Amino acid sequence: MAAWSIGLTDFSNLQCFDMIIRWTYDDNFPPLATDARLLELARELLRCHRRGHHLVVLDRTIAAAIQDLDLSNQEKALTNRLSQDYTQTGNLHKQAYAYVSIVNDISVFAHKQDNCFKISIGAAIESRVLDPCAVVVEDVVSDGFMYKQIFEEIARKSPVRKFEYELIHGGGQNSVNVLRDKFERKRIALAIIDSDKSSPDCSVEKKTSSLSHLFETANWNVGDFFITPCREVENFVPFDVLRQLPSGTRNTANDVYLRISAAEDDASIDLVERIEMYADLKSGIQLQCCALNEQAASWIRSRFELAGLHELTDVPGYGDRIIEQIKSSGRLISEFRALIRERRWQQRFFAFFEKIFWYFVSNGALRT
Repeated sequence: MAAWSIGLTDFSNLQCFDMIIRWTYDDNFPPLATDARLLELARELLRCHRRGHHLVVLDRTIAAAIQDLDLSNQEKALTNRLSQDYTQTGNLHKQAYAYVSIVNDISVFAHKQDNCFKISIGAAIESRVLDPCAVVVEDVVSDGFMYKQIFEEIARKSPVRKFEYELIHGGGQNSVNVLRDKFERKRIALAIIDSDKSSPDCSVEKKTSSLSHLFETANWNVGDFFITPCREVENFVPFDVLRQLPSGTRNTANDVYLRISAAEDDASIDLVERIEMYADLKSGIQLQCCALNEQAASWIRSRFELAGLHELTDVPGYGDRIIEQIKSSGRLISEFRALIRERRWQQRFFAFFEKIFWYFVSNGALRT
């Protein structure tokens, strides 16, 4: 069985790996101790943890204060459990890419400081921050299917076992507006956007400018956006799967990409700078009537020349239905998920997905 530790994060050492929501004691807490809203927040946090939506971390002083509230026996038992767990969970936020900290303040505010989203008690009560993370993808049917396979496979082979999230259809260019809507509803939300890069050095500024503006101007911006390290979601699919597609079994592109990949192996080209990361796998490559910028066209030509394909100008694509073909075949789905576990795939993509996982991985609902 392939290990998930490849010099990145060693998930085998993690007992839990959720969007961490911390609530700890400080000098601002005592004046709030009799506020009725504390009971509402405590109950919602306990319900959130019990359902497996996020990992709630309570230090022992906060846990003791909550025990004095009008909680049910079940809620008190869970509070006591979280207090005991603090020895193991108290420092998890230090390795998290992102986490939430409840601020002992009844006023309403939320802002980010380093990797921490600081959310006041008032904002936590008025928001939907305890709902599972909303994950906006460009196409929930195709892209959503592929990300679901990746997330499920990684969860299945890691100690955490379960991810909690809600896939949301972004509609390509409209993804920014969909993300804005989730922020207006005060949810934890993130977007995964295709880079559309045709070479390692292509700029993604056009992709990031509107998203960056949203995060800079939104009153609520608890979340993030992620630009794929490859051209688009189809480039997460290894050539071993593409060659088995109905549109791939007799495709002359297979031999071209095999030769280029072999040449890249011989030249020890970094895995994140390989042709399979940036080739237009759907439409193919047409250098003579090239819509690529000069830099990208030059980079692709260099890969052709590396493989001794000096006269090559065109490479056919696998068509617009790559994902649909995978979806319709249980064998290809299994093949794709098996290749996700391979070291080669992990080395290219795991650093990208590792950041995303901190927003929505869950141990699952507790049995009570």
